[in-house]
Amino acid sequence: MDVAVRFIKRLKATIIYILLIPVVNLILVHAPVFDFTSEIHYTPASLLVGFVYIARDFTQRELGHRLVFVPMLIAAAITYAVGVPAMAAASLTAFVCGELTEWAIFTFTRKPFSQRILFSCAVALPVDIIIVLIGLHYAAPGLLPINIPNMLLMYASNMASVVAAYLAVKHIEKKKAA
Repeated sequence: MDVAVRFIKRLKATIIYILLIPVVNLILVHAPVFDFTSEIHYTPASLLVGFVYIARDFTQRELGHRLVFVPMLIAAAITYAVGVPAMAAASLTAFVCGELTEWAIFTFTRKPFSQRILFSCAVALPVDIIIVLIGLHYAAPGLLPINIPNMLLMYASNMASVVAAYLAVKHIEKKKAA
């Protein structure tokens, strides 16, 4: 029991990351969509995507920059296993492309952790959004049309969660520095 507790404590961000990806994918496919116009649609589920990228940053701190892609593959397999193969393929493609972008910025930027979270997510999320919208087009046809307004709404939602995490981490960094 003690070994399991230590394992979970040591890898809690990694476990959250692995579980968050299939949960967010399922929510994206099944969450309600609000129609603002015939072409502009919004799902509050897009608020959660930014948290996946933040969890990846914390996972990289736990595992190192070489192993951070292993949990992503595990999460893609779980998404596939729960019955959303098109979303699993889109998610894996989006996360590989988006997270490679984020990984490079996060790994090689020498800024404080909070700034690396903000900057790496701001750059990686547009890549992710485009690929996820294409995946949603196949996983749930007609759910969210692929257009600039939908991409901007998703980006704003994704960045809202990233900015919240940035502010929280920045506050912690200031407290530790004091």
